[in-house]
Amino acid sequence: MPLNNTCTFSKQKVLQLSPLIQTLVISEVNNDLKQIVNFHNSKSFKFDIANQLTDGLDKYKNFFYREGSYYDLVILSTLILDKLSIKLCNLIKTFNDRQKILIISEHRESRHLIELINIGISGFIAKPISSNDLSSVMRKIYLEIRSTKVIVLFPGCIYDMNEKNLIRDNNVVPLTMNERKIIELLGSHRYVNFTAEAIYNHIYFDQPFKDISLDSIRSIIKRLRKKLPDNCILHQRLLGYRLNILS
Repeated sequence: MPLNNTCTFSKQKVLQLSPLIQTLVISEVNNDLKQIVNFHNSKSFKFDIANQLTDGLDKYKNFFYREGSYYDLVILSTLILDKLSIKLCNLIKTFNDRQKILIISEHRESRHLIELINIGISGFIAKPISSNDLSSVMRKIYLEIRSTKVIVLFPGCIYDMNEKNLIRDNNVVPLTMNERKIIELLGSHRYVNFTAEAIYNHIYFDQPFKDISLDSIRSIIKRLRKKLPDNCILHQRLLGYRLNILS
């Protein structure tokens, strides 16, 4: 049964709230492009395609100007790792130093690989592309990205960081602004304990002269716990609060 004061979503709508990995594939090789897109043609990835390196950089910039955010993942598939490929990775990292980049190439010259490692690429797959290698690397990157978008609290209960929604048993449960801040704080530091004072300072960081009321924090957490599965927020008297996250 839906919780009181909840908005019921269909299963299709809940799937739409799952993190969609916005991916730019830059590939000069059609066979590689087909293998990447077809192998991962699921609801988890949304692909934009560029057939040339210069076109890839333009698409990357245009996506940011249009969406106000960066791609979650850039896949660069090229026959040869040359200076132009490395320059493209450098330019993308200049725009967004946290950008995840996956390189696919048959060229494995150590000098170029060291440059790419120093740039901070997220993975490298040697050609010919193995389905197992592709699946393993893509899954690893997907889970890393998902962990920044969705906090899995308990089976059937997640918090969507993008939409600021708590979804429990296919229902969106209303949260106050302070309840959201608490979930995001605990969820971003999954195994760290926070005292009531630390949580108070996080919520009211922009009000440094506000009188501290730890009882108000305890009251917010008490109300928040009623909206979450049992034992979702753990508390140890001397250490404080943390999320009991299962994945």
